[in-house]
Amino acid sequence: MSHHEPTLWDKAKMGLIMGSSVGACLGCLIGFYSTMKFGPGPRGYLGTIGQYALGSGASFGFFMMIGSCIRTDDSVLSAEDRATLRAGMERWRAPTPMAYYFAQNARTAVIERKTNETDIKVRLEIGSLESAAEQTIDVNTGIGFLDHMYHALAKHGKWSLTLHCTGDLHIDDHHTAEDTAIALGMAFKQALGEPRGIRRYGHAYCPLDEALSRAVVDVSGRPYAVVNLGLKREMIGTLSCEMIPHVIQSFVTAAGLTVHVDVLRGDNDHHRAESAFKALAVALREAVSRTGSNDVPSTKGVL
Repeated sequence: MSHHEPTLWDKAKMGLIMGSSVGACLGCLIGFYSTMKFGPGPRGYLGTIGQYALGSGASFGFFMMIGSCIRTDDSVLSAEDRATLRAGMERWRAPTPMAYYFAQNARTAVIERKTNETDIKVRLEIGSLESAAEQTIDVNTGIGFLDHMYHALAKHGKWSLTLHCTGDLHIDDHHTAEDTAIALGMAFKQALGEPRGIRRYGHAYCPLDEALSRAVVDVSGRPYAVVNLGLKREMIGTLSCEMIPHVIQSFVTAAGLTVHVDVLRGDNDHHRAESAFKALAVALREAVSRTGSNDVPSTKGVL
């Protein structure tokens, strides 16, 4: 049976195994001899460290060189040994247990909600503080400032979010704003699942220039929203300012959350609204972050 010639990297990894093992043993022996020869004290310790490093380095380099020259054909390794070695190398490349855990326990949901007024499709993945996965955010509701707020919520909440809506904007913005918030809340609740192993509570302060907002979140299962944004304009872009707190309230109700959002100061309504959504996002991210346990964070045992 013919086998392809291993690459230099394959050979170098063999050298790494041999060099690190034999180099460590040889370095220990040299270091032990140095300590015995010089006795206790600074000189002995320095001799131990120095000769250990010298012995390990020399042995490592020597066996790396030997390993790079080994021909791993049938005269040295059998097909079974070759397969075992390669399987071991693949295990080195495998995801860490933590990465595997988060991959297997991804918090995702897909919601399709269609009425006579709106047609909405949502795909949501709730990220985690530990996850290194790249976010994907694609929002199109037909209302520019609403898209901007949902994008901020996803970005700072560490979500991957796809949200598309076709709504009756020829009437006004009410149905699209309200229904997308309901659909997003439904997706959040479905993706989170039973609230086990999460912090449950979260809070955040987020500034945007002169504006400062505070958000406090409880993943309680009891919907309640107190939203004080203090907006003065009638519209921001094509979104009615009266709909902005209503969006938060509709999301919170569908998600089963208790939320308090307050804009503490600010002159510009765009800044006030955006800082509120960012604060909500960061508070949500904290509230749903994993604790590493399987505990339901409630004295009742359920949420």
